[in-house]
Amino acid sequence: MGKGKKEGGKKLTNDTEITTDCNAREFSQEEIDEVKEILGQAVGRSIDDLEASVAVEIITEAAADPIEYLPAYIRASVASSPDRIIGLCREAIRQVARTRTT
Repeated sequence: MGKGKKEGGKKLTNDTEITTDCNAREFSQEEIDEVKEILGQAVGRSIDDLEASVAVEIITEAAADPIEYLPAYIRASVASSPDRIIGLCREAIRQVARTRTT
C-alpha cells in the first residue's frame, strides 16, 4: 500500500493520521458521474472526475452517519447550504489545479 492511501477507502491521509470518517470508501463511477453534474450546475461550470472526487471528500468529511447514496446526499446538501457547498467545491477545484501545475 502506498504511503498515505487508505486501503479500500477514498481518503488520502498521512500514515500517522487516523481518520474517523465513516464515509472513507470508494464511491461508484455512477455516483461520481451524477455528483459531477450536480456540482457542475452548482458552480456554473463542468468539473472532472478528480475535482468531483476531491469535492466529495471535502463535503462528506464531516458527515456524522454513513452516506448510503452519494448523489442524494450532495443534492440535499446543495439545497440546504448552497453557498457552503459551492465554496467547498471551489476549494476542491483550487486544490486540484495546484496539483496539476506543480
